[in-house]
Amino acid sequence: MPQDVPPFEWTDDALRLRQFMFDFWFEHRRPPMLRDCHEALGLDRRAIQQAYKLLDLGLNVTVDQRTQNLHLLKAPPFSAYPTQVAMYDDDGFHSYIGCPHEALGASNAPQMRGRTLRFEMFCACCLEPIRVVLRDYEILERSHTEPLIHVTQSPWDWNSVDMIGM
Repeated sequence: MPQDVPPFEWTDDALRLRQFMFDFWFEHRRPPMLRDCHEALGLDRRAIQQAYKLLDLGLNVTVDQRTQNLHLLKAPPFSAYPTQVAMYDDDGFHSYIGCPHEALGASNAPQMRGRTLRFEMFCACCLEPIRVVLRDYEILERSHTEPLIHVTQSPWDWNSVDMIGM
């Protein structure tokens, strides 16, 4: 549960939407639109929006609540906008990944088990390219002997306001 948020229960709609959203993104290589959610789950616009807001509150997704359609920006490990980590499979570019940490999780997702994934990223300081190949949570190949991850703030402070410090 996120910090400073009272405990709450997931609704059935939110749980169904979460499962659909991840399955859809793995299959279609993009986030679902409201129409996709409606057609698959039979939920009306308001029910989808309420489920998205609950998933956003629980840090399962990031939606832009200032937009009319609650644009789905992120559903870790996926990002709907370009980040510094691109994921590729045998068919080519699959999607952007939120951060290098999430590459490991993506490689172990049920939808990706048994598949070899390549992650193309770069050093945030010098912009030197970094390449990592993973399958089932195992590093098969890497372009550097010791890729490092720089964390700028304590994990206890993540999402207390926003993720800019990450």
